[in-house]
Amino acid sequence: MELQGFYIKEFEARGKGCTPSHVTFEKGFNAVVGKSDTGKTALFNLLDYLLGKSSTTVDLPPEGANFDTFFIEIHTYDERVFTIMRKQGETNVIMKECVLAEYESTTNKGLKYGVTANSSVKLSDFLLSLSGVPNIYIKKSDKARTQKLTYPQIRHIVFVDEDKTTSKTIPSLFYDSVYTNMTLYRHTLSYLMSGEDDRDFVPNEAPDVKRSRINGRIEYLKSEIDDLEKERFALAGADDYISMSDKAFVDQYKASMSILSRTLDSLVDELEKQQEQSRKLREEKIELGLFIVRLQQLKENYELELSRLEFINHGTSYLNALTTNKCPLCGTEISAGHILDLEHSKYHAALQQEYGEVLFKIKDITNLIAQKEKELIDKEKMYLAGVNTIADLNKRIENIKPDYDKLSQLIKNGEENLSRKLRYEQIGALIEKKKNEIEVSQNQLKEVKNTKKKEPEETYVTDEFLSIVTGILKSIKFIDDKTSIGFDAKSNDLLVGGRKRATYGKGNRSILSCVMNFALMDYCYEKQRPFSRLLVYDSPLCTKYDTEQAENNVLDAYAKYCNDKEWNYQVIIFDNKIDSLLTINTEIYPNIHFVEFGTEERPGLFLKEDNSTGEDVVTGTSSP
Repeated sequence: MELQGFYIKEFEARGKGCTPSHVTFEKGFNAVVGKSDTGKTALFNLLDYLLGKSSTTVDLPPEGANFDTFFIEIHTYDERVFTIMRKQGETNVIMKECVLAEYESTTNKGLKYGVTANSSVKLSDFLLSLSGVPNIYIKKSDKARTQKLTYPQIRHIVFVDEDKTTSKTIPSLFYDSVYTNMTLYRHTLSYLMSGEDDRDFVPNEAPDVKRSRINGRIEYLKSEIDDLEKERFALAGADDYISMSDKAFVDQYKASMSILSRTLDSLVDELEKQQEQSRKLREEKIELGLFIVRLQQLKENYELELSRLEFINHGTSYLNALTTNKCPLCGTEISAGHILDLEHSKYHAALQQEYGEVLFKIKDITNLIAQKEKELIDKEKMYLAGVNTIADLNKRIENIKPDYDKLSQLIKNGEENLSRKLRYEQIGALIEKKKNEIEVSQNQLKEVKNTKKKEPEETYVTDEFLSIVTGILKSIKFIDDKTSIGFDAKSNDLLVGGRKRATYGKGNRSILSCVMNFALMDYCYEKQRPFSRLLVYDSPLCTKYDTEQAENNVLDAYAKYCNDKEWNYQVIIFDNKIDSLLTINTEIYPNIHFVEFGTEERPGLFLKEDNSTGEDVVTGTSSP
């Protein structure tokens, strides 16, 4: 399984009125080279700053004074991309999941992370998660509790500046030489070597304090045993309650209850279905009754209409019997023949037609009323039958419920009794366990002495690690096959042929320190130890490197090693020695990605103002 981790792909510095300064890195080995005062150290410090250095500002050379916003694009080894932005003077960063070029244009507002220990949302936790580092607890001192491993502790190992590289007093792989921090550094490396942290560590105690703690523990255990004995006494008759001695007996009753429960559920479902059907029938009865009433009202209206037509027909007959008549208004005589002259035959035919139509409607509606009344009678019968079915279902359910409740209570009692029996047995086991703990505590009490026992020096560096160191030193022609490599745990120093690293000259100290970092990265990768897959190193080939070693082609061998090695992590070194002793040739060193400062194309990291033209000189590109 591929170890998690990340590498740096892009860096950019911006400032008001400044052309952005940009540097591109590659996955494997990167060498930032150039003369002094071209911005190499500033770039080292800015990378450290962007990955969480807690200081609020980063010192920059005069040409970088106007740059105040910095970006770093990092890639994980499973191809996720993040860009982190941090401003000069701030203790927070803004992270967006995008490439640097899209940082400003993306609609993603980003997440804010703090770089200090008291931040609520820490950049350290985010970088640890990208590195796949789990919760690791490291011993800080013999008298203090452990502390959780943080990314700054990792960054202190993998970001190595020139002072640490060449120091006589700071052990390799340590951050500083402060005595109170030595235990933390040793145990951090011990975790990386062994894969075991200090989560079970208990700080040293004074003998009287330890005795008091152990006695208190014994008394507490005794009080717990007393409480358990009382509980067990209350349960002493648990195995005599009923004959349910095992789970199978309870399961048998549960099976019977399951059958009864399914029967009851079926009856309840049928009851609900029948109740719903009865409800619908009742609604249909009401609607049908109202419909019949409306039909009867309509029939009455038709009958009234029929009476009106008959009245008109009779009136016409009476009018025919009259010979003359006077107008009730003017008294003029009007003969019956004059009145009946208004197309009497058509009028009579229309009257007869309307009469026939009304009579047909009365007969039709009478038949419909009879049909609906029959339907109403049928629905009434169905409704009454449903009522009887509901009553029968209710009775059957009521007959089953007592058996169901009785069986349910029986099972409940059985489970309670079985639970009490199990608890009785558990209490016995707990009492025995606590008695054993008391015995252990009593033995610990006997071992407590008033004199503090001196612990032996911890040997935290493994032979496998030293074997890797040996291989690298041979590859770069620093030692021959006869030279042994060891480690002095007391001084935390590498031994080369029995000689401590601190006794070498500045140049040799720096290259030995660099080799130890290479070896640690290789060792952690081989052991699949979640740690870091990024190493940033300042001046591994110190400017005061020993002339004698230089004549033995150590530098050439070092460059060849860096070019030929298949890197499982990213290395970024900053050095001005390579520039003076090696010719940067991508054909000879095709696998080294050079970023060269101090050239005509790139004078330095930051842009400088051209005094003759008032224009900025572009220095923001890296060599191929």
